Amino acid sequence: MMATLDDEQRYQSDNSHSRANTRTSIVRVFYKRRTKEQRHFMPAALRTTGRHLRSFACGNAVSERPCLLKCCFYVVIEPTAMNIEQARFNMIEQQIRPWNVLAQDILDLLTVVKREEFVPAAYRGMAFFDTDIPLPGGENMLAPKVEARILQEANVKKHEQVLEIGAGSGYMAALLAYKARHVTTVEIDPDLKALAEKNLGTNGVTNVSVELGNGAQGWNGEYDVIIISGALASLPQAFLQQIKVGGRILAIIGEAPVMNLQVITRTSEQVYDTVNVFELMAKSLHAAAPVSHFTF
Repeated sequence: MMATLDDEQRYQSDNSHSRANTRTSIVRVFYKRRTKEQRHFMPAALRTTGRHLRSFACGNAVSERPCLLKCCFYVVIEPTAMNIEQARFNMIEQQIRPWNVLAQDILDLLTVVKREEFVPAAYRGMAFFDTDIPLPGGENMLAPKVEARILQEANVKKHEQVLEIGAGSGYMAALLAYKARHVTTVEIDPDLKALAEKNLGTNGVTNVSVELGNGAQGWNGEYDVIIISGALASLPQAFLQQIKVGGRILAIIGEAPVMNLQVITRTSEQVYDTVNVFELMAKSLHAAAPVSHFTF
């Protein structure tokens, strides 16, 4: 049966100061009696739409936690545009800003480029979660706070040419495109290349070129900024040669369990300055050369 307006108003009131994964607007709520078999399992509808829709109702009382009684109902909440914008705001304020992403232009950009538009449909309910999101081919989108911090550290200027290795869904390329003159993003997986092109086109991003190929050992041209999306045991020499003087390379360097985001700045023709910015874990860059642990 349909929930009453009183139920919806109570839900809105009880959650007006909730965390990022809880919706705050009046939404449509559907009740369905839980069977005996469902009592100990998350309903399929909630599993597929994400943890942010996990709410339960027992009688007329709406709660974020499942009732301990075995007579309760569960609630499925349909997301709305208002819910999405609240979740985006909460992501920025509760995940990204506390991770030392304080540049206002970066925070503003995260409201302009719609992250959920670049997330595969099956995981769109997780677009604002503090977690990596699966992509086709076994790849993934990095967590929002990691992407935002990389973008801040890159400090891209309007006149700069940017190279990205690993297009993924196209989200990072879209963020970079708003800051740069032009972005070249290289993707080795044809399906991901097609996905990135589709997402960028749908969202009106025109200053990005998506190239198919193996960029693990560099790419043609010289660039002001190079961002490598997957982890490398060590940075190939080709990238050092392709970065302009004054340019920056951002790469995840190391092997599990110790990896760091490094910013390598070319200060002169022969001098590079390297800074470890923060520790993280990431998947290895596809087709990156393995490092031998043998000694002779």
